[in-house]
Amino acid sequence: MTNDALNQIAAAYGSIPTETGAQTIDIPSYAFEAFEDTTFGLFYNAAGEELIFHPWAGKSVLDTKIAWFGQNVASFAITAGGAGQYYPVSSEMPRPVLLSAETNTAGDMVILAFDREMADPSSFATDFTVTADDVEITVSAANLGTDTKAIELTLSIAVLTGEVVLVAMNYGRVTTSRGAKADIITEQEVTNNAV
Repeated sequence: MTNDALNQIAAAYGSIPTETGAQTIDIPSYAFEAFEDTTFGLFYNAAGEELIFHPWAGKSVLDTKIAWFGQNVASFAITAGGAGQYYPVSSEMPRPVLLSAETNTAGDMVILAFDREMADPSSFATDFTVTADDVEITVSAANLGTDTKAIELTLSIAVLTGEVVLVAMNYGRVTTSRGAKADIITEQEVTNNAV
């Protein structure tokens, strides 16, 4: 099935295809970051000639990897999978986006949910600051959640029901599993689920 809606996808940075089919690239040197196991079919240059020895032809890329297309690729096919995003190789790898911040019901943990898999943050607990009603609470540990798109901050003192909770994070050391640095977080309000 030809995916006509994606014929110009490379012109839209960060677009996320969700179907298999033919993909057209109108700017060379794009990469594909797979969010699921994705299998590529044949690759073609601008003249429509098959690139027989393209390294990703017929290969599968898992959700923890990136496929680099190279200068000569003008179009290719995805035969299975396909959820992911394109971006120019010359640009900085897309940074993770913080989707939500909330406490657990015990109030002793702040959970940060991102839009992509994160690297182990356990060495960087001091990069996070949590306050409850303007009183700073020490972050005693930072760990990946069961869902590796989440970072769980363990608090030295549990927050109480109704307290206004804020979280902040320094820039530079917390990254995705592929090394893209997370932006600084400045006084992000945390949904307080403590009961």
